[in-house]
Formats: sequence, C-alpha cells, structure tokens
Amino acid sequence: MFSEIAQPVHSEYTPGLVSVVMPAYNCQGLLPESIASVVNQTYAYWELLVVDDASTDESLSIAKKMGRTDSRISVIPLLQNGGVANARNVAMRAARGQYLAFLDSDDLWLPSKLSAQTEFMQRHGVGFCFTRYRRLNLAGSWAQRSGFPISYDTMTFSRATSLAALPS
Repeated sequence: MFSEIAQPVHSEYTPGLVSVVMPAYNCQGLLPESIASVVNQTYAYWELLVVDDASTDESLSIAKKMGRTDSRISVIPLLQNGGVANARNVAMRAARGQYLAFLDSDDLWLPSKLSAQTEFMQRHGVGFCFTRYRRLNLAGSWAQRSGFPISYDTMTFSRATSLAALPS
C-alpha cells in the first residue's frame, strides 16, 4: 500500500461542480495542452486535480505554473511513484464535485465536452455517461473517430472521456 491511500477528504460534494481527475507522469510535452483543454471548457464550473506521480521531468513544475494562473487547478505531488490507478484514487479522494471526469495528461477535450455531458446527464437523470473519441497524432492532425456507435441507448466505453455523478 502507498502512503497516499486514505479516506476521502470531503464527506459531501458541491452540486454542479465537475472534478476533473488527471494523473500525470513524465508528460511535460503534452501536459500544457491537456490542461488548456480543461481551462477552455464552455462549462466553467470545474476543478482540475492534477496528481503528479513523482515525475522525473518538468511535469510537476509545468502543472504548478499553470495552477498559479487559474485557481480551479490544484496540483497534488506524490513523493513516490504509485502508478496511474493510485494517482487517480488520490485525486478522487480530494474531489469536491458532484461529477467526476477523467482525463489523461496526454489527452485533449473539445471545448464543449463538459457542457454536453453534464446537460445530457441532468436532462436524462443518469449517473454515468461516455463519449466517442478521436485520435490526434503528434503532428496535430485528427485521425479517424472511434468506432463506437453514437446512440445514447447503447452502452459504450472510451478511455479518458467518461463522466459520472455521485448519488444525491
């Protein structure tokens, strides 16, 4: 077990707030864009929890610098690398939001992602939803879309794009 494993910090959530969970490890090249894709959301009621998993590059200093520019960004540095699951668990324990969203530090969101998903969940009274994803190559060009169906009636899964609500 890692020393970071503990009970949740908050016993209640903040209605409407989206807690974005972002584990980060040695991702200095892509981290600024990933964080910017959260900052640029049209849904502005979010908190971003970046958990640096004992990076050996400049990831931690980049995250801290970006956190100083936006009070919604919190950086949680871990002293020992515990892996991505541990980093996500640390962030989830610190989360204050009614909604949890997961974004890897090498992924990007389109600007209306949180707006579309929170509106969908509220309108349909659902506690969990997914979206499709597109691949972006290192040259910055969009690749093909995921092969998942668009239907809301079909349960689909894609990494880094899920959103879940805590029970009321």
